[in-house]
Amino acid sequence: MDGKDRMNGNRRRSTGWLLVVAAIGVLLVIGGAALWSALPREESALVDWPEATPESEGFDGAALRTLAESLAVRRTKLFAVARHGKLVFEWYGPDSDANSKHYTAAMLKATAAAPTLIAAAGEDLISLDDHAADWIPSWKADPRRAQVTIHDLAFHASGMEDVDFDAGQAGELPGWKQRYYDHPDERFRLAIDSAALLFAPGDHFSYSGVGFYVLSYIVTEALQQRPATADIPSFLDSEVYGPLGLPRQVWSIGYGRSDTVDGLPLTHFGSGGQLTARAAARIGQVFLQRGCWQGTQLLDADLVDAALGRHGTPPMLAAADAPQRPAPGEGWWANVNEAWPSAPREAVAAIGASQQVVWIDPTLDLVAVRMGGNLATGDESFNEALDRHFVAPLYAAFEPGRSSQDDDDAVATAPRKAAARGASCTN
Repeated sequence: MDGKDRMNGNRRRSTGWLLVVAAIGVLLVIGGAALWSALPREESALVDWPEATPESEGFDGAALRTLAESLAVRRTKLFAVARHGKLVFEWYGPDSDANSKHYTAAMLKATAAAPTLIAAAGEDLISLDDHAADWIPSWKADPRRAQVTIHDLAFHASGMEDVDFDAGQAGELPGWKQRYYDHPDERFRLAIDSAALLFAPGDHFSYSGVGFYVLSYIVTEALQQRPATADIPSFLDSEVYGPLGLPRQVWSIGYGRSDTVDGLPLTHFGSGGQLTARAAARIGQVFLQRGCWQGTQLLDADLVDAALGRHGTPPMLAAADAPQRPAPGEGWWANVNEAWPSAPREAVAAIGASQQVVWIDPTLDLVAVRMGGNLATGDESFNEALDRHFVAPLYAAFEPGRSSQDDDDAVATAPRKAAARGASCTN
């Protein structure tokens, strides 16, 4: 082969490679466009939010981005911040987006159980002062169980013992507790029939997820007065989540299962749930607004205040041997004991395992959501890790001088009027 043939051959090979590269480029563009179109854009989010820049609502956007980066390193999947009812920041980890649901753990007690209880009480289906024995006749024969109220169960003051799921996973629980862990379909029956009361109802608080199984049973019994929504998911969808604009695709409760016990269609509303960050923030927002939503009192304001621990009484104390922790509301936890020292005492949180949190602060008209794995490292306690890695940097990112002082003053001085369900209200 002479020089000209080699040159022509090289040209043909070069042209061939150029065609291959061009074809790959076209495929990448097409593939990239397809990938981009598959990514959820803001207008495709199932839960709509008005949006604003961080700076317009008093935040340093760069500081929020730094916080998101720090949270990402600590196994966070979803992170969102809203102020004055506007979404100012959201971040999602790989394989997550605005429509991704994440496991909530016990955070569901505040975001599902509390609104269900408040809505049911607002319709006079139940009262927090009802005795559990009014709905569970077998408890009437036990002098201590006969004194337990719905309020005691909802505020972790019933005295009911709890089940340690870490020990259950290791197969180390005694008696009925291991069966409770291993057989979710038997939990309602075991909670009602086998769980002991460790102290007199109302004496102090001690966390009991088992008690929320009893609550789920009682509420479902009460819902039989409304055949159209006789199970908790249907009632919650009809009376709370639906009006809040939360379609079924963005939430689930009770491990996605229903069990028939005593002829009742039972779904647990205290754990085993999933929410998107936007859905969780929306629930936080309606609690922040004392149950008011788009000009209508969706949830009774006094009952919301009680759920958030604002019932005008000193915070209930933990047992003497319990670690310092926030005071219990109805599934929510209030910072009145300054368990989270970086935040004001008025702040309230829905919390679950691994520092899942919906954070609300009425002094700043603020809602923030964080979901993911455990934030703690080393010997940090749950509350230490939440405060150090989430609460403190969140407040450090807020710069009061950036926001409207008129808005801040309006939040701080807003009158706290009672507003029953269905009344007109102002968000």
